[in-house]
Amino acid sequence: MRHMIMKRLVAVSVLLLLTCSTAAASGVIAAPGGRDSTGYLGSSTGLTRGLQQADAALARIAGQKRFSGSVLVARRGRVLLSKGYGMADRKHRIPNAARTQYRIGTTTNQFTAMAVLQLQRAGELHVRDHVCSYVPQCPKAWRPLTIQQLLTHTSGMDNFPAQLDPSKPTTPGRLVAAARATPLIARPGSTWSYSNLGYDVLGFIIEKVSHRSYGSYLETHIFAPLRMSGSAYFPTARPRRLAVGYADAYSQSQNVHMSNAFSSAGVYSTVGDLYRWDRALSDSAVAPRDVVNKMFTPYVTICRNNCLAPGDPPESGYKTPVSEDGYGYGWGIARLQPSHHRLFGAAGGFSAGLAYNGMYPDDKVDIIVLTNQDDVDIARTVAFLQRAVLGKH
Repeated sequence: MRHMIMKRLVAVSVLLLLTCSTAAASGVIAAPGGRDSTGYLGSSTGLTRGLQQADAALARIAGQKRFSGSVLVARRGRVLLSKGYGMADRKHRIPNAARTQYRIGTTTNQFTAMAVLQLQRAGELHVRDHVCSYVPQCPKAWRPLTIQQLLTHTSGMDNFPAQLDPSKPTTPGRLVAAARATPLIARPGSTWSYSNLGYDVLGFIIEKVSHRSYGSYLETHIFAPLRMSGSAYFPTARPRRLAVGYADAYSQSQNVHMSNAFSSAGVYSTVGDLYRWDRALSDSAVAPRDVVNKMFTPYVTICRNNCLAPGDPPESGYKTPVSEDGYGYGWGIARLQPSHHRLFGAAGGFSAGLAYNGMYPDDKVDIIVLTNQDDVDIARTVAFLQRAVLGKH
């Protein structure tokens, strides 16, 4: 059971285009030149036709119980598609909608990274600082380890601690103690290897430096200022419209206490809130441009020339070709083939949810997919939406 639960926390590489299913729910679909927020009116452009086809396909596979979630597609600051498909709660017949809340899993990394950068700008820490300056009883093997290496998944830390039961509550202190007790799998700085433990240690540092809980910090410095009212950190706020998590078309997912997710995977959100966040990054509304640019700088090159993302290990059999594959702070950075247009991707999973937040800055496009069913193919869903709005890019 533990292996099945925890593998969903893995967020691999840039496109971490993960794994999507039940009747379509109400939402907003607006076409260029359209007059009605409930449908495509007044336009017959190729873009609109592509999204009409995508909408119909999602509704069809949702009816087949092969997709359950919400999607948002926007271009040049205009939302083109924002809609829910399938059921948020099968027992009570509550459909997914554009404002349904989902566990976003390791997509949480993007918020943890911004918190660290905000604290650096305030002079409270620096990414070149050694982790042992902030973590008590620091193991000898951690002495070379820096905050930057935690941010870029080059810390050499393992992904999960072996000694914690994810079905039971825990604390940041216990997570860090478990990290200390888990041997490194590589020398710090020597290789890229995704680590939830590393981002949990970042959360511990955020709490220590800011003198407030991780959830309180995110609420005060990110969610409230950006009016992301559907987003929060789980243990400090209970969602009102959270989708029930399902393992497949027939059963609920296994229980995980969300305190185990902490700053690597503990946030819930909506497609609309994630779009608001993307716009805030693009407009420098959450932090100055030089700070935001630090997030999207590829400090690590995972692959060059004719890469396939996601990298190793993928969460599904699907891979998409990119010409470059790298990692910044909480975001993967790739270049699509054949256009070489940039993609900033934050994606991941948790038991009962898979998430993808993709920003295509050269095309002024955002694609966001959130799901509440573990066995769906979110990778193919993202690829389908990408083709609909970008064509063959």
